Amino acid sequence: AWPAAPGFRGACDQQHDVARAVREGEDGLRLARVGDDDEVAYALSTMGNVRLSANDLAGAAQVYHELLARDERLYGPRHLKLATVHAAQSRVLRRLGDLDGAEREARAALEIDAAVLPKDDWRHANHLNALTMVLRAKREFPAALESASEGLRINRLAFGNDHPEVANDLSNIGSIELRREDYAAAATAFRESLDLAIARYGAERYETAVSQANYGFALAYATDRPAGE
Repeated sequence: AWPAAPGFRGACDQQHDVARAVREGEDGLRLARVGDDDEVAYALSTMGNVRLSANDLAGAAQVYHELLARDERLYGPRHLKLATVHAAQSRVLRRLGDLDGAEREARAALEIDAAVLPKDDWRHANHLNALTMVLRAKREFPAALESASEGLRINRLAFGNDHPEVANDLSNIGSIELRREDYAAAATAFRESLDLAIARYGAERYETAVSQANYGFALAYATDRPAGE
């Protein structure tokens, strides 16, 4: 990573003080613009994250739009840097409610992945996650499940079975299965995610409590409802 412009590292370290982080981020970006392209790109990427933390979705979308244009000019349309920004923009647009735009950005990231990455690269799984979230929001559950399952397969290969990314993928699969009303499949996915959370964080942590609640909800439906209801 390139060194942050003055004021920018403070923005990264002060996410708890969102207003201050945004102010310092803006100062850092303004200073970075007099530097080289790499410094500006780093500053824009970080500023996008800061604006997301501030829930300034329109501001984040504008930042990522500028970063996409800059990266395409510098690296061409099929560079991995663009895939990363497309995926980030997809998440912003999804939260803004522009689901078609979000899907378009996620698929743009995956198209670049197919051109420049090995099929089982972990970054491909990260971009699949962006698509999964859009498809779930669009209630396209079979397609969302396919995307989430492929991301899980890749992350198991890349990181092993006890990694937080694997637990996150399992949780996503569980939530999709809930919406499909396949409660037994949801409970199975949430149970494995819960086991990973307990092993990693212990039984009394927030992360474990969330997994426990998800599993309990799915299990209640899986065991209390007659088959086919």
